[in-house]
Amino acid sequence: MPTNLNALIRYRTLDDCFQNKHGEWTLEKLAERCSYTLDDARGRNNPVSVRTIQDDIRVMRSDILGFNAPIVVNDGIYYYSDPNFSIFNAVIPEEETLREIYDDMLYWWQEEGVHRLEYPLRKMAEVLGETFPPPGMEPRPSGPGVVRAPVEHRGILDKKRETYFLKKERMKKKIYFPWSTIFKIL
Repeated sequence: MPTNLNALIRYRTLDDCFQNKHGEWTLEKLAERCSYTLDDARGRNNPVSVRTIQDDIRVMRSDILGFNAPIVVNDGIYYYSDPNFSIFNAVIPEEETLREIYDDMLYWWQEEGVHRLEYPLRKMAEVLGETFPPPGMEPRPSGPGVVRAPVEHRGILDKKRETYFLKKERMKKKIYFPWSTIFKIL
């Protein structure tokens, strides 16, 4: 995880630098700024190389993580061509997919009694503008001796189970969520 966290801190730092209209950000200055930010955030003095910054810019420009950042370089100075762009302000293009994931997790929370899903479900409900738990819905008690959900929910849960397995087949394609959504959920 430390490598991924370092990359995320570098992306956030680069995003801030590219939004700053008054800074003249060369590769060397970007590497120095990222080194300083990582040292401040992680307490480690590991300098970031120019090569790492070049790779980070390549990733931010591409669709690998769904950023597609409009980074341009003019006379060795890097910046966003759109001054209002930020990799962390992207709109959720797949709100329907997020809602489907929420419904699936809600199914497992209620039917299977997976109580550790409560916190992420609360955060997802907040992002989707839902109330949690939904009215009349409680998690299934866990432990021995508990066999099924209450009778009034069985029809709903059977439909959800069928829908879940159909969705699982359809969801073999890649789904991209903006980082801001992930941060809201976490």
